[in-house]
This record gives sequence, C-alpha cells and structure tokens, in this order.
Amino acid sequence: MPTALIDDQVWWDKRRKLKGICEQIAAASSTGSKVLLLAHFEGTLASAESALRMHSIEMERFAQFDSGVLCSPDSDRRGKVWSGLARSFQATHKGGAGDWGATRLRSPVETPSQIPLQIIVAEHHPLRSKDEYVIQAAATITCEAQLTVHVALDDPLLTNFGTRSIQALYKRLGIDEEICLSNPMINTAIRQAQEKIESQVPRDLPAWSIEDWFRHNLAVKD
Repeated sequence: MPTALIDDQVWWDKRRKLKGICEQIAAASSTGSKVLLLAHFEGTLASAESALRMHSIEMERFAQFDSGVLCSPDSDRRGKVWSGLARSFQATHKGGAGDWGATRLRSPVETPSQIPLQIIVAEHHPLRSKDEYVIQAAATITCEAQLTVHVALDDPLLTNFGTRSIQALYKRLGIDEEICLSNPMINTAIRQAQEKIESQVPRDLPAWSIEDWFRHNLAVKD
C-alpha cells in the first residue's frame, strides 16, 4: 500500500523537536497506531529514547528481523512503539520505479487511528541518498503508513546552510516558538542543501552524531 510522505515538521530547536516527536508518538500510540521511530545517528537516537522515557512512553529496539511485525494485525501489538537506526529499516523487496511511484505527499491525516503504522524520522541525514534509503524502504510497507521527518532549526544540517533567515522569519511573523512549521519550501531547501553536500563530500565516515559527521566528512567554515 502507498506510504504518505508528510511535509517536514520544523521546530525552533532540538528540545522542542524532541517534545513534538514524543507528543506525536503518544497520540499515535493512544489510537492504536504502531510507531517506528528512526534516527540516522546513535546520538540522536539516544536523545530521542531518553525523551520518550521522560514522557513515560515504552518502546522496544527495532532490528532488521522485526520488519515483519510492523504491519502485523496482531491486536497485542496495537500502539506498539519501536525505535532504531535508519539503516536497520530495510525494504522488504528490491526497490524499483514502482516503489517510488507508490509514495505521495500529503498533509497529516485527521484520523491517525486509521493509519496502522506511523514512521517518524528524528532527523535528516546530511546526504540525500541516506534519506532516500528510508523512503524506499517505507514504500515497500504492506500496510498503509505515513512517514514524517522532524527537524530543528539548530540542527547542523540547517545551521550550516542559512537557518538564521528562517529564524528571523519566525520572529518577524510573530510565530510561537513552541509550534512547528510545515512548508514544502522548507523541504525543498533541505533537499538542495543535502544535494550540495553530497556533491562535495569525498567520503562518508561513520559518526556517532551529526555534529561528528560534519567534523569528519565536511569541514564547514564559520
């Protein structure tokens, strides 16, 4: 079934982002939707899991062999929450053009209880190909699902590429810093930044955090 790609949820800072992720997970879980929380970096995943525990949200670590349970109709798994690294989330079959065509962009549904699976990604990877890996895997899900990426204006991916102008826009419009923005233009700006980075990076050394990734893979001048 098609996986709906939701516009990025853009938060003022990481603290508010983690709070927003927890609130989305709590709401989805309370209606019986399963939730898969993913992060590209161990550091981000550790912070997200700590925030979930502070909100008294129970979770299990997701591994590659768990893919079959995501769309399982078992009633005892309703409202289940898994967390794991993005690389553990793999396509159930080899991707192709049909997979990409199955994805679509839309606003969040008003009745989350009708969505069996919500996939929440706690960050963008600096390389667009890493994000597309998750999208391709989501496209092979056998039940209806939606995928949402949360991003903060103080994430290194944005601070290295003009976040201050977005923060200035927040203040100029008098937008409450506790709420998130969701706009296709922001999605486009992030994609362009990722593509620019990918064209400049000569290597992709593994890192514990996105901050470490930038230090090891792409020297950015202040």
